Amino acid sequence: MKRNYTNYTGFFGTNGLTSTSANYVKTKAKEIIKLFDKLERLNFCNVFVEDLKSDGKRVIVEDGISEEMFDKLVDQIKMKAKLNSLISWLTEAIKARECQLEEIDIMSYQEWMKDVKGIEDFTFGLAEIEGDSHLNFITEKDYIEQNFNVKELNEYLFLENMCAAMGKFVHPGGVYATAKSRAEVENGKRYLKETSSSNLIYTTETSVPLEKISDTFFKMQDEYREYQKRFNEIKFKVEKEVQRLNDEEQARVRQLELDRKERLTKLSAIRAKYEKEMNEWKIEKRNELRAAKIIIPNDLKDAYDYVSNYAK
Repeated sequence: MKRNYTNYTGFFGTNGLTSTSANYVKTKAKEIIKLFDKLERLNFCNVFVEDLKSDGKRVIVEDGISEEMFDKLVDQIKMKAKLNSLISWLTEAIKARECQLEEIDIMSYQEWMKDVKGIEDFTFGLAEIEGDSHLNFITEKDYIEQNFNVKELNEYLFLENMCAAMGKFVHPGGVYATAKSRAEVENGKRYLKETSSSNLIYTTETSVPLEKISDTFFKMQDEYREYQKRFNEIKFKVEKEVQRLNDEEQARVRQLELDRKERLTKLSAIRAKYEKEMNEWKIEKRNELRAAKIIIPNDLKDAYDYVSNYAK
């Protein structure tokens, strides 16, 4: 709920009492009320006593209210009530001033902006900007899954697997290359293995003509290189595109942070301006509140006059 910090709840005006004067009037009113205590011990009877064995002179032992006082009785009852009302009014007014001074003192920047300036958005749209500031880098696998159609994906996977499978054979140390080297080295070799019971001659001959082995190897090598070339071309394009997209993503986030810093700098300047205005407003309202006089309502003016003129 919006609070009105300038409406001093009807206790104050340009004419009236200061807090010091109000406390004095309260104290004096309380003293006068004590003098009305006889209203609590009201007695309409005079009691006399006389000694018949002596001179018969009557002595009063209990006195009732005099007729003069009786004629003032109703007015005093009403005045006591008004004096209590005056005390309550002044007490509440002093309390209201202190409470409102405290409200002004503890009022936050957000409360002041909302209640006094009527501004709901304290950031003026500058504190946050739209956009994800998290770096969303993508991998080559992500790019392929998100951008390749069925034909392109099938070709990529085919080339990838062909290169992997053929590479294992034709690379130095690969299965085919190793078998080929052995065939080339050992083809036509013979050696004798003597034992106690026999002499064995071992001869190595290729199971496939050496020329065919060699021709097939070089054909596989050429085919592998062709697959590898096509695969590398696609892979290079993917890597290049992924790098471009990730560079753009990095630039986007970097610019987002620069924009946010710029906006926060502007917001800081705006807030400093409004905080200065708020502090000036608080000083002004405190001074106004302290300078405001506690008014005496019309219904309590006779009670105030009674206290002011009492025992003069």
